[in-house]
Amino acid sequence: VDLEPGDLIEIFRTRYQHWAVYVGLGNVIHLAPPTEYAEAGAASVKSLWANTAIVKKEQLSSVVGKDHYRVNNKHDSRYPARTPDQIISFAEKLEGKTIKYKITTQNCEHFCNILRYDVARSDQVSVVFGDLDNFFAVRVLGGG
Repeated sequence: VDLEPGDLIEIFRTRYQHWAVYVGLGNVIHLAPPTEYAEAGAASVKSLWANTAIVKKEQLSSVVGKDHYRVNNKHDSRYPARTPDQIISFAEKLEGKTIKYKITTQNCEHFCNILRYDVARSDQVSVVFGDLDNFFAVRVLGGG
């Protein structure tokens, strides 16, 4: 995979995607709830209830673990991207900070899209919450 500074990295976890921004020299910056770790799998469901996360700079290989990943700058045709220098500068200013986290409006995908496009967007939220809505409807309406 050819990586360029500022690229959005989509990491395929079990049941969801984690997102990071490539900042060069094998490093990424990402928004990590306390429960996020490589190969987290089902344990990461705890991230749904986290209310803070830490902006971390780590080796891409450590964040990915054994999961698959790809470069996914999927909104480049829709939104103007910041320059790589702007993305990295903005990301590094946030490194180490604890910030608010909310799965629906402030998750790792929102964070990365803000860094690249200055747009808070998460395409996977509607998919995840569509499933959760069905889960809760069955539990509440079905008496489960």
